[in-house]
Amino acid sequence: MLADRGKDRTVTALTPAIADVWLEQVRAREGWRDFRSEDFHRLKQEFGVTWVLLENDGRVNLPAGLTCLYSNEAVSVCTID
Repeated sequence: MLADRGKDRTVTALTPAIADVWLEQVRAREGWRDFRSEDFHRLKQEFGVTWVLLENDGRVNLPAGLTCLYSNEAVSVCTID
């Protein structure tokens, strides 16, 4: 799981050695609501992300390169091909 800006910030204060990694991961997630296929593949390449949980906000088509194993009106669980 990639670092979260809100929840994981305190950890970096307690363990400053991981602050750079935390910031890199937080920045990699910025703008995630508008991610396209290449953005998901970048996460896979840089951080080893192999699946994502996406909020279904009325999108008809999910980005190419994702295989969604489960989907309902609220979320889709997808692997990054």
